[in-house]
Amino acid sequence: MKRILITTIGIICCILNAVSAEKLVSHFQDTSEQCALQKNMVVDYGAKPDSPEDQSAIWQNAIEDLSASGGGRLIVPKGNYHIVEIRMCSNVHLVIEAGTVLTLSSLKRKNRNTAMFYFSGPTDDSFIENCSIRGDGGQYYVDFSFFDSGNASPVRFALLRRVRNFLIADAFIKDNFTKFCGISLTPMKSKNGNRLNTSEDSPSRPTCGEIRNCHIDNAHSGYGLCQLHGARDIFFHDISAKGGVTLRLETGAGGLYEGVYDIRAVNVRNCNGRAAVLMQPHCSSNGKVAVDSVYSNSSSFAVLIHAGFLDRHHKNNPDARPGVYASDSYINHVHAVYGDKAQVDCKEVYLAEERNYGKYKPSEFAPHESMTGPSLAAVYDTTDGSYRVTVNDVTSEGFSPTRSSILYLNEVRDKEDLRWKIYKSLPCVKATSCKQSNE
Repeated sequence: MKRILITTIGIICCILNAVSAEKLVSHFQDTSEQCALQKNMVVDYGAKPDSPEDQSAIWQNAIEDLSASGGGRLIVPKGNYHIVEIRMCSNVHLVIEAGTVLTLSSLKRKNRNTAMFYFSGPTDDSFIENCSIRGDGGQYYVDFSFFDSGNASPVRFALLRRVRNFLIADAFIKDNFTKFCGISLTPMKSKNGNRLNTSEDSPSRPTCGEIRNCHIDNAHSGYGLCQLHGARDIFFHDISAKGGVTLRLETGAGGLYEGVYDIRAVNVRNCNGRAAVLMQPHCSSNGKVAVDSVYSNSSSFAVLIHAGFLDRHHKNNPDARPGVYASDSYINHVHAVYGDKAQVDCKEVYLAEERNYGKYKPSEFAPHESMTGPSLAAVYDTTDGSYRVTVNDVTSEGFSPTRSSILYLNEVRDKEDLRWKIYKSLPCVKATSCKQSNE
């Protein structure tokens, strides 16, 4: 019996050591140095730094012209440029001088979904490849902080669909709790919603890419920096967010057929938000996710792992099943610092300790969806056996000694059943209800 126990422990240790020893790297192949052609956005194409005018047409012409010439590096001198809905092209590499401000031009139509950059082919049956946006000497700024918060402003910095071998680096996004994540990766589907007939040579989703050294400030709790609905072979490195979720692996728009596969991330940080990493598969069957080094400071969680479910688009589909992530998925080295400025979803405030109920206040940007108050846990896992993500080396500071490092649903199931009753009992919610009834 003793020999069996020692052997079992040895096998487990070998598995854990193999997981921790795996080196997570990027597979993006930088082709920018192979391009002999280099153009300047101002000198060669007439862009005007610091002009209040929309310069989208100038930028689009420059990108298309450079791509038609075989591609190359397009230098963007320091300045403030107002642009919107720029479509990237193959073999074009934007190199933006540090300190440059890219201001999102006003929406062409109120409540219109829009993005500053689109990474996809000009038609549904085409794709682009070998393209990038990066800083030169430091970060550049992406500004839509002057837009209204919430659903009134459905905006993004970059929306990626059918693109292969890409890089987005060095962006500092100034948000104002708007709708959508700053960078969204999503699959392209046919008009009837079915899976496209594609291959690795013609990808239907962002494939073989890298996103590094990017940050978003003042993100909405329901969104954040990066959203992955569908993607394959993507590497994230040194990404962070103030507010929202930094790396949101929520495959809601992937449907039944797409999803995320071979996702790797190193050094994911979040402060005053909901979480650094969120995994929620909806009804997509996903591949492996590997994350190393996660940090949160005064956020609800460092890591949040949810069970899959059938959303309203698929609940009547007999082929639909609750989504999962591959069984070899893991998250290593998690550290959470307790604070009282976390974004806490109203539906998750039941996890709070009763002594903290009086510390929660409705958020200014979404008072009926989110609250501001104390952190909830380092890691929260609601999968309840539906799938498993291995989480290793979890540490925390400032939390109650009775709070588990990894909180599982079965520990709080009784409270979950009372989630809305607990929410309505919070002093700030009761006070608001009384005020409304007296008006």
